[in-house]
Amino acid sequence: MNRQIKEVFSIGHSNMSYRSFAALLRKWSIEQVIDVRTIPFSRHVPHFNYEVIRGKLRQSGFGYEYLGNQLGSHNSKMRKGCDSLSDYRRQIVCDAFDDGMKQVMDQLDEKRVAIMCVERDPYQCHRHSILASELAKAGVVTQHILTSGQVRSAFDAPLERNDPDERWVQRSLFESLDAEPLSTGRSSNDSLPRVA
Repeated sequence: MNRQIKEVFSIGHSNMSYRSFAALLRKWSIEQVIDVRTIPFSRHVPHFNYEVIRGKLRQSGFGYEYLGNQLGSHNSKMRKGCDSLSDYRRQIVCDAFDDGMKQVMDQLDEKRVAIMCVERDPYQCHRHSILASELAKAGVVTQHILTSGQVRSAFDAPLERNDPDERWVQRSLFESLDAEPLSTGRSSNDSLPRVA
């Protein structure tokens, strides 16, 4: 019995130029970008602001969908009191999260999908710690697109890097992810605009 394995890609835009970002999407034949940023705006890289990136991607032939309200790492219903990864995982029980995951799964049958967030290092982002973990439970393999242009399967080995441009270092297999604090660098703001 030959069962086809589903896969999804993940990418962090960081401070990339749009040209470099689009080149990585093309390299891995991505057709659809699913934006999972809770706050899809940036003063530092305005070409990744919601309206701008949506337009540029569509103009370049990529699909775009915003699911930050469902799958963002700062879901306003859950961020109060979330100061560790184990607390943060409470987000998974939200109906909105389930709806967002279903939307991702539905698209995997039709398109080659990349989940996009801000964080350059996937192992420091909820794309890995939350989304890839949940997708793996549904039999989906997450491939992280690195800024080098290479991909790394999310769960080949638990990895971490000291510096995004340095070599990969294997994390101890006995080191608990739940023990690591979740560092967001953002303050909570319950009045964030909802993006449809």
